[in-house]
Amino acid sequence: AKFFVYSLEPLQTVGAAFPEGSVWQALEMLCRRLAACNIHTGAWTWHVRTFICELCRGYYVRVCRERYHEPGCRAHPTYLLTPACDDAFVRLLFPLLVDTMTLQAGGHSQLQRTITSFAYVARLAMLSTQRWGEVLAFV
Repeated sequence: AKFFVYSLEPLQTVGAAFPEGSVWQALEMLCRRLAACNIHTGAWTWHVRTFICELCRGYYVRVCRERYHEPGCRAHPTYLLTPACDDAFVRLLFPLLVDTMTLQAGGHSQLQRTITSFAYVARLAMLSTQRWGEVLAFV
């Protein structure tokens, strides 16, 4: 999950298609494939939900490190995630988390991971007012 998070390139346009061959495009494809894995139960589902939780947590930590700590991130400004990135991340992960909550079959550890993921995505959605209206119904 950390590899994906720290390999994401900054996006400039909100809602635009991801650049060809970018890590964003690979993450989009992965999210589409993970959606089918939420239907099943057992160990595989636990791994998928844990990955989603770590992905959400890692992205949130990166955003906080880049924007809110003093003296701040020392990376070149062209590598920092933008609000368009936040919007894209919420757009990719929110439907996956809704499906995960809808298809929750049991297991408190899996439910806890899903709720934790929702918390991170909700915080990211608050940074982007366009997405907050969608996420607010589930928070």
